[in-house]
Amino acid sequence: MPPSRPLAALLLAAALILGAAAPATAQYGGGSVTIFVTPPRLPVDETFDVFGQFCAAGTTVEISIIGVPGVLATGTADAGGFYSVRDIDLPDGLLAGTDQTVQATCGPETATAVLTLVCHSGDDPVDGSCEDGSGGVAGGPGPTTTPTTAPGGSSGSTSGGTSSPSLAITGATYAEFLAQIAVTLLGVGIFLVVVTKRRRDRASA
Repeated sequence: MPPSRPLAALLLAAALILGAAAPATAQYGGGSVTIFVTPPRLPVDETFDVFGQFCAAGTTVEISIIGVPGVLATGTADAGGFYSVRDIDLPDGLLAGTDQTVQATCGPETATAVLTLVCHSGDDPVDGSCEDGSGGVAGGPGPTTTPTTAPGGSSGSTSGGTSSPSLAITGATYAEFLAQIAVTLLGVGIFLVVVTKRRRDRASA
């Protein structure tokens, strides 16, 4: 009996994810180690998380940014080789509008992923400047707030004198926000599919 339409759609989606899993692992992995960074677009005043798999159990995982001296944070791989390091601060001085290569190191193996820095508002810089009034520098001053008079005489404030905070996520910014969520969920989905497949392969070996 042929599968129902919802089941057929589910099987097709699973096949597509499995097909994408191998190139995704190659993209994010160095050797067998994998790394995922979330969010992939990071305002310079916020923290980011890193997780992955296939480090040797019990090894220390060091998180760094290539070209920046020192280690940003560390974690420990569990018995299954998983690691997760949360709430990592950006080093001071990194600029919005740049791509930074985040590296996870466990023993002799490394893996890298790209992290894109954006302005405090979540927007890309325009002509090298953030329109929210900030310098767009990690550890630097935040957005400036100037008073304004709304229609009807009520007072409010704007960031950089351009827009109301209640209208900060509109248009392209909102689309970028949704795209960021989609990319993160896709990465997590691919990661879980790869892990499940490898565990089944090991169990059947």
